[in-house]
Amino acid sequence: MASVAVVGAGIIGLSSAVCILERDPTVKVTVITDKLTPNTTSDGAAGLIMPIFIGNSPNHLQRKWFKTTLDELERLSQRDDSGQDLAIYKTTVFYVADEKVEEPFWRDLVDGYRLLSQKELAHFPKPTKFGYSFTALFFNGKYYLPWLIERLKRLGGIITMKTIESLEELAGTYDVVVNCTGMRARELVNDCSLYPVRGQILRVYAPWIKHAYDRDTKEHVSCGKHCYILPQANGEVVLGGTAYHNNFDTRVDADDTRHILEATSQLVPSLKRAKVIDAWVGLRPFRSSVRLEKEEKRFEDKIGQERCLKIVHNYGHGGSGLTMHWGCAMDTTDLVFEFLAAPKQLHAKL
Repeated sequence: MASVAVVGAGIIGLSSAVCILERDPTVKVTVITDKLTPNTTSDGAAGLIMPIFIGNSPNHLQRKWFKTTLDELERLSQRDDSGQDLAIYKTTVFYVADEKVEEPFWRDLVDGYRLLSQKELAHFPKPTKFGYSFTALFFNGKYYLPWLIERLKRLGGIITMKTIESLEELAGTYDVVVNCTGMRARELVNDCSLYPVRGQILRVYAPWIKHAYDRDTKEHVSCGKHCYILPQANGEVVLGGTAYHNNFDTRVDADDTRHILEATSQLVPSLKRAKVIDAWVGLRPFRSSVRLEKEEKRFEDKIGQERCLKIVHNYGHGGSGLTMHWGCAMDTTDLVFEFLAAPKQLHAKL
């Protein structure tokens, strides 16, 4: 029986594990992690399905991963036994900016995309000069991750709570190791090109907010601040936010809280009466592009014996882990089975 270890239990790790098992339930899949929901970065994410903070990953791959994820979420939302529990829903997103920006390359993949008229732009704070709207999918990690865990267990997957110091620890025990460790990949595989983009958000209770808003201003973007308003399915609204590159601080910052409240209230004044429920900070695992590839690592173990570790890397999604998770899980699964099939192919040639 083939055995696969998936390291990491955020949305990238759990979706990869589930996808592998759904491809072949006879594979023994073990998820190894030191954190589970609700204590992962995926749990705190706002849930807007839209490519963001994902570096320079090729557009054709982003489109592929985004489209595959959209299709999977659409399928789940239509199921009577899952869509409601997962709180998958749609709403209109209004994006506005102080100056004209390039239209998104994914605009043909979403429903209802259109440019805003000058009359519509006049309703936003000056000097708004450009904007577009579209219908977006939302879902919440804190509902989705527990559901993925149950889906994993029903398929026979195992979860092991453990902190590993090196992927090499897993050599000889598993045929393939899938690295979905997010920010921990920086130390586990010595990837110094991976760094955090610190995001702070607030959650408020404002059930009257029905649409989502994302506003870019020259002043805010230049200093790593943003302004977005993202309604959730339960009456809560996520307000943000920040995007501080190479900032490892996970403490809630009072100045950032003040910025978020001021900027979002300027955009939608009724938010001034919203009750703040929580403040949260997460570190987006950012690199120049998503690392999704195979690696065969050869090394000597403690007794001098040569080892070969087959690794599939799937990390560095920045702020698009939820947006790209199922598409990346599908590609990860393809690479895992390429590794698992290799010995059979070699035997056939002999």
